[in-house]
Amino acid sequence: MPLQIQERRPAERNVVKMPKKGIKKMFAVVSGKGGVGKSTVCALIACELQRRGYTVGILDADIGGASIAHLFGLKKEHLNGFFATSKNGIRILSFALLAKDQDRASIWRGPLITNALKQLYDRLDFGELDYLLIDSPPGTSDVPLTLYQYYPLDGIVVTTTPHDLVREVVARSIKMAQRLSVPILGIIENMSHLVCDNCKKKHFVFGNSKSAEVARDANVPLLAQLPLDPKLAELEDKGQVDTYESAEMKKAVDELIRSSSSQAAIE
Repeated sequence: MPLQIQERRPAERNVVKMPKKGIKKMFAVVSGKGGVGKSTVCALIACELQRRGYTVGILDADIGGASIAHLFGLKKEHLNGFFATSKNGIRILSFALLAKDQDRASIWRGPLITNALKQLYDRLDFGELDYLLIDSPPGTSDVPLTLYQYYPLDGIVVTTTPHDLVREVVARSIKMAQRLSVPILGIIENMSHLVCDNCKKKHFVFGNSKSAEVARDANVPLLAQLPLDPKLAELEDKGQVDTYESAEMKKAVDELIRSSSSQAAIE
C-alpha cells in the first residue's frame, strides 16, 4: 500500500512579522539542502556590500551548523555584548559564539530550534543597518518556515550547485518561497566549475550546469556561477574570508541590489 501523506498549507493565522529594527534591507541566503556552500555565499555577499560602503550585519541562523564565525576568524573573546564585529566591520550574531561549548553538537528538536530563531532576532541589536544577511538553515521544514513567516524579509537568495539532484531541491525551495509570498531575488550557483591554473580552461567537474534552466523556469535571475577556488578555501580555513574578492560576486551584488530595488518599487 503506497504511503499517503496529507499536506497542509502552512498555518498563517496569528503570525505577526517581527519589527525591522532599523534595518533597511533584509535578505536570507537559503538552500534546499546542506553542503552547497550557503554560508560561503552569504559571507561573500556581505563582504562585497561592505566594500561598497554599506553598513552590514550577518545573523547566522543555521543553529545546527553555524559556520559564519569561523569564516571570519571570530571566537568568544571577540563578543561585544551579544554580537561580534569582523575585522572589516561586519556585525555578526552567531549561535556558535553564544554556545557554552563550541564543539558540542546542538541536539535539538524542531520546536526548540524555531524558538531559538525567534529569540536570536529578539536579541538582535546591531543598530542602523543598510543590509542584514541571514544564513538560513537548509531545507524546507519547520525551521526555515519560521524564518519566512516571522522575519521581515525583503527577499531570498537561493544557493545551489551544478549537480542534477540539486535541481529538484532548488525547485522545492523556490516553490516554498513562492507559496509563502517571499520574493526570490535570484540564484547563485556555487562550485560551478574549476579554472585550470595553466591553460585557464573551465572544467565542469560536477557536470553541466542546470541552474540557468531552473532560473528560467522560475522566472528569477541567475546572479552568478562561482568557481571552485582553492584560494577561497584556504582563506576560509584561516578565518579570512573578508580578504577574498571575486568578479563574479561583484556582478551578483550589482544584480542583487538592482533586483531588490525593483522588488521594493513593485511593492
